[in-house]
Amino acid sequence: MSINVVEMTNQEMDDLIARVTDALDNGLSLEPQDTRLILQILRQFASMQARLESDQTIKQRYLKLMGLVSSSESQHSLFKSPDGNKKKPPRTSKRRQHQKTDSLPPTVCTHQLEGVKKGQPCPECEKGRLYKTEPASFIRISAQAPLQAQKHIMEQLRCRLCGYITTAPLPEDVLQDGVRQQKYGYSARALMTIHKFFLGNPYYRQQNLQNLLGMPVSASTIFDQVRLLVDDGLPVFNYLKLPAANAQHFHIDDTGHRVLDQTSIEKPRRNAKGTRERSGVYTSALIATLADGHQVVLFQTNIGHAGQWIDEILATRDSTLAPPIVMSDALSSNRPQHVDCHISLCASHARRKFVDILQYYPEQAEYVIEQYALIWQHDTQARADQLSVKDRQLHHQQHSLPVMKELQAWCEAQQEDPQFEGNSALGRAISYFLKHFECLTTFCRVPGANIDNNLVEMVLKLVALGRKNAYFYKTLAGAKVGDVATSLIATCELNGVNVFDYLVALQQNRWSVSQHPERWLPWTYRDTLADIDTEAA
Repeated sequence: MSINVVEMTNQEMDDLIARVTDALDNGLSLEPQDTRLILQILRQFASMQARLESDQTIKQRYLKLMGLVSSSESQHSLFKSPDGNKKKPPRTSKRRQHQKTDSLPPTVCTHQLEGVKKGQPCPECEKGRLYKTEPASFIRISAQAPLQAQKHIMEQLRCRLCGYITTAPLPEDVLQDGVRQQKYGYSARALMTIHKFFLGNPYYRQQNLQNLLGMPVSASTIFDQVRLLVDDGLPVFNYLKLPAANAQHFHIDDTGHRVLDQTSIEKPRRNAKGTRERSGVYTSALIATLADGHQVVLFQTNIGHAGQWIDEILATRDSTLAPPIVMSDALSSNRPQHVDCHISLCASHARRKFVDILQYYPEQAEYVIEQYALIWQHDTQARADQLSVKDRQLHHQQHSLPVMKELQAWCEAQQEDPQFEGNSALGRAISYFLKHFECLTTFCRVPGANIDNNLVEMVLKLVALGRKNAYFYKTLAGAKVGDVATSLIATCELNGVNVFDYLVALQQNRWSVSQHPERWLPWTYRDTLADIDTEAA
């Protein structure tokens, strides 16, 4: 029996609840149309519940999505002792921490004594003499509106004979924030961009905040200023693809997005000849770890998956280099096609399949989760000991590979059990582990391979936050603005660079950036600024 899907706005639902409440309070009968609507809603709910009950794993994910059960995957929240208290889990690794960003020193304000000087009599006892001692100090943290307006009035003198006008010069700090007659300073543009693509504040929300604080700026104006900043940073974004192509390790993943004006297009098939119509819009993220340890983050929003994005990046790779390591999930659409790579699959994805079924297969799932905890403990120990890339791989080969092989043997034994159901949620989790065992253990065989893909998923939260608050892009051009801005911000964050100062520097030196983008990377721009100051001196 087919069910008519009932779609209601929040206002329509509130009105229905109000009518039902009013009828109950006054002992009245519902209107026939309300009764029919409630019956439709109940049938739709019953149909949805029946479908969820047929697959407990999907039901658990739905409950997490609705916020009805805890979504935490940490062992501390997953495992409980028989008395209902949380079991203390084995010690596991912490989340990866970003490199610490350089903090800005506070502005120093000196306050001099008035009326008294060194060597004078003490104003309290009038007997002793005053001498210099340690000054008193404290730090005051103040707030101000994100954007503030200053009106600069410059005195001018005009020649009575030739008409030449002499104008008072602007202070250097004013010129550093933009050329004369430029209404929105470089610092304002940088802050607008950070609010949008790091904090996830849509343009209209920034407009509302500025209106509330008495400094109105329209959403369209904010977009225009962000676009100007992105134009200045675009040469760096394009250049970053070159060192990224020659990276040693890649994290890749994607997340769905929406572009209103984008229609379906014909794209070549990745695993076959010909083309097919594609309409799904995704934001693909790529983190490339360079030989010197710096990390490059690149985003692309279009009709295409992360595998196509990394194919585009690797198209310029030096063919003499060793095959790179590519960390992703198990989707075939996320694998490079044209360059030989060491494929490394995310252990968190394999573990999550057992986390999702912990409620239904507690004994089996708990065993797998506890075994996986040992692997992260070994990785934490290797990083704490600051082992080299090769030594870290040997450490995992010695300590983690036996754990993975033990899990492999356990999974194979489960499949041989006569009561094993291959199509159950447990069966699918075990099949996934066995099918991808080789790529799940790449970190035990290939120096430099990581265990999980959590880093790129963490970076993708910037995109998810913007999508949650702004819902969509209007055009691919707007999406390109977001890709460039988010890439520069995320690259600065991973490398511990002050993103505000960096974005301002790109605007102040836009001509040099366009001519020599390699000198204006997040980890090289300070040296470039120092060279410019030296040349000016």
